[in-house]
Amino acid sequence: MSDTARQKFLDMHNEYRSLVAKGQAKDKLGGNAPKAARMKKMVYDCGIEATAMKPAKRCKFEHSPKEERSELGENVYTITALNVDKTNVAEMASKKWFGELETFGVGQKNYNTSTSHSLTDQKLKLATTHR
Repeated sequence: MSDTARQKFLDMHNEYRSLVAKGQAKDKLGGNAPKAARMKKMVYDCGIEATAMKPAKRCKFEHSPKEERSELGENVYTITALNVDKTNVAEMASKKWFGELETFGVGQKNYNTSTSHSLTDQKLKLATTHR
């Protein structure tokens, strides 16, 4: 992972979280997602990156077992093209993850029970998360 790709992930996460905090993030289940009063700005954590790289190196499009990632959430993204710029992939993945809010929605209760998976955007917009 390059420092440029790390910065892209961080910048995009913070940009999307800012939209949520301001109540400007579109939600499929009605209008915009609820505002977040105490949304923290993210900081990059290379230790979390190392944890994420272990299942990524297995090249399987699935979530890793929870015991492998402790209290961490997990976003999954795959790309089949070879030799793609990692910064571009960081941007594509971030857009895809946040796009789940507009595709599936969480509504005013901030939770969607109609999907069989945990919405990635719920992880992106947790107010208490900062790394």
